[in-house]
Amino acid sequence: MIVEETRNRELVERVLKHPEIYERITQDGAPKCEDYQIYMPKKAIFLSGSEDGELVGVMIFDPLGPVCFDCHIHVLPEKRTRALVFAKSCFDWLWTHTAAIKITAQIATYFPDVLGFANKCGFVPEGINSRSFVKGGRIYDQIYLGLYR
Repeated sequence: MIVEETRNRELVERVLKHPEIYERITQDGAPKCEDYQIYMPKKAIFLSGSEDGELVGVMIFDPLGPVCFDCHIHVLPEKRTRALVFAKSCFDWLWTHTAAIKITAQIATYFPDVLGFANKCGFVPEGINSRSFVKGGRIYDQIYLGLYR
């Protein structure tokens, strides 16, 4: 797995605006995919992963401070068999290139498969953000998760 830092908006959009991914990262009331404007804050770290010259996904690390980063993992559907390798490669990149000692994530209970994947990555539950995610007209909790170096 080749992991590289990227600021390539087209590459990031190719992943985030993939119909299956966009449906899973947005809540009710989000703009249509074609109208969505990708926000790429300067402090965030965007990593792309590829194997055999093919894009696997994009991971975004938003700094919450000098040693803690919130992550957003996005893997193209046809590459999901490589998701765990991609995620762990990105975590290794972060541990090597920053002062990070903790990675956080917040995942809605609407996505039990994503919570299961986070568990496989080594994340542990740390709390609940109650009634904070709206999908299909229903309100769901989000689970706060942490991963430590």
